[in-house]
Order: sequence, then structure tokens, then C-alpha cells
Amino acid sequence: MAYILVIDDDDQFRKFVTSMLVREGYEAEGAHDGYVGMAMCIERLPDLVVTDIVMPEKEGLGTIADLKAEFPDMKIIAVSGFASKGPEDYLTLAEKLGASYSFSKPFERDEFLSAVEELVGR
Repeated sequence: MAYILVIDDDDQFRKFVTSMLVREGYEAEGAHDGYVGMAMCIERLPDLVVTDIVMPEKEGLGTIADLKAEFPDMKIIAVSGFASKGPEDYLTLAEKLGASYSFSKPFERDEFLSAVEELVGR
């Protein structure tokens, strides 16, 4: 069973995604920021990390960069409710840093689960 870590400062969203993944047969846990998420990855390496981009403590772009530096093969999905950041948007930057997929919140459940399945299987 694939183990997925969901990093998001929004408690309601984090619990929703974690619950959805558990219902789909994955093992999933949540972290409220990138610092906690990194510590959890070191303690137990997940098969996939789903991370928000805009968070008050250790935001997602830095988290993605650190995850890829520490674990180059880490599979990552980036999510954000804030798409724009000047000439480039956050989700484009997330993919340049190594995220396999990126989704704007709210995202289509089936598209998201399809990406998860492609990255870690069933």
C-alpha cells in the first residue's frame, strides 16, 4: 500500500485530501507545514508528497526544492489556491522544481486521483 504525505496549512483541506486518499486505499498522513513535512519524510519516506504552495511556515516551493535535494526520486504533486506570482505562476514554478503534477484548488477529484494512481499505482 502506497504511503502518501499531504502537506497543507489548511486543516480542513488537508483532512479532506487525506481522508479521500484513505478511502481510495492509500495510507495517508498530514503535516501542517513544510518543516513538519520534511521531518516526517526523514522519519518515514513516503511514496508521494502532496504539498500546498502558499503556507505561512516553510512554503511549498522551498519544500519541493528541499525534498528534491534530499530525495531526488521523490514523487510530488503541488496544489495551490493562489496561482499567480508575477510573470510565472506558483504551479509552473513547482513543476520546474520537480513536481510531477500541479493542481489549482479546487481541483477535479478524478483528475487528482488519476495523477496519484499514475505516480504510485493502486
